[in-house]
Amino acid sequence: MRIAAGLHIVMSGALGMDLSDPLDCNVYLIGTGESWIMFDAGAGRSVDSVLAALPAEGIDPARIEALLLTHGHADHSAGAARLRQQVGMRVIAGAQTAAMVAGADEAAISLTAARRAGGYPADFVYRACPIGRVVADNETMQFGETRVTAVATPGHSHDHLAFLVTQPGRTVLVSGDAL
Repeated sequence: MRIAAGLHIVMSGALGMDLSDPLDCNVYLIGTGESWIMFDAGAGRSVDSVLAALPAEGIDPARIEALLLTHGHADHSAGAARLRQQVGMRVIAGAQTAAMVAGADEAAISLTAARRAGGYPADFVYRACPIGRVVADNETMQFGETRVTAVATPGHSHDHLAFLVTQPGRTVLVSGDAL
């Protein structure tokens, strides 16, 4: 769903706008002019249908250059392995998130506890995903004319990062689950 030129929400679950799988977080795509960058990956169960729907929005999935993870919780990171496999994008995360996601550490991402509480079905599968770049607090990345700065925002999750996206004429904060 287009929010503004070059800004789309492509996944949102039962706690959001109900656009995709009920377990998905809000997942955004931001255009850089030459490519797209994705923020968070959803729970992984809707990846194929979301990628199939993007061309109708004018987005070529092959042009998604990078996936930036705000934190390791499964609703934000479980889709990373599938997205990376399907699109070939580079996955970027903070050091703590990178270790949990690359190691599929279900206890560290709170998936074990979430399953016990009934938030995820017993058969939910979390796949490890290699991380292509680890970023630190206040580190800046450049994607064409788009600058993305990582901002440590621990609280909701000890590994939480927000991303300040600066483009000509627009600044956006992608905050994951942080307020």
